[in-house]
Amino acid sequence: MPDLRELKAPVLLLVAGQDIYFPLDDSMLTDRKLEEAGVEHRTVVYDGAPHGFFSDGSHQEAVNDAWHHLLAFVNENSEH
Repeated sequence: MPDLRELKAPVLLLVAGQDIYFPLDDSMLTDRKLEEAGVEHRTVVYDGAPHGFFSDGSHQEAVNDAWHHLLAFVNENSEH
């Protein structure tokens, strides 16, 4: 794993809670590793959402919320 302390910009993790390709435990490990490295980050978990929930059309509430978080994150961090 790369040295996360080298990251200069904040990180946003939008996590599909039912992702079969990148399990939730792995996402939460990434969250913990970012925390331990002192990297500014935000993690949002969408329980029940599958991998690719942005494009499958069946989780519109999660998609809407993820867009809200993404746009707010970009707005808050546009100077990095």
